[in-house]
Amino acid sequence: RKSFKQLPLCHVVGGDIAVMHGGLPLDRGVTLEEINSIDRKHRVPVHACNLLGYPKNQRIKAARLLEAEDGDDIEPGTPGKLIKRIHRSSQALVRFQGGLEAKVEINGAPELEEDIEI
Repeated sequence: RKSFKQLPLCHVVGGDIAVMHGGLPLDRGVTLEEINSIDRKHRVPVHACNLLGYPKNQRIKAARLLEAEDGDDIEPGTPGKLIKRIHRSSQALVRFQGGLEAKVEINGAPELEEDIEI
């Protein structure tokens, strides 16, 4: 726990996701004293937290034929928005044009997505 507190710019969101700084600066002129002087204690704006790597209400399109929760088909290219994460899984609820909703798998990187296009 002590070493965790020394990590530069790191936070745990919802006791579930660790968000960390990507590493030390490439500029060799940056010193450890400068890094240690960073004020790391800030409140996290939970209302603006990401949904598996994407902002809430991220606009998307269906990448393939999907089945809505009511059984209707959602055609490829149908626009929608990411609404919420489903429990602690890699699934999210998406609301598509026309009010249709579907569960989709989210991988957290646009090039890895199979159900949706970011």
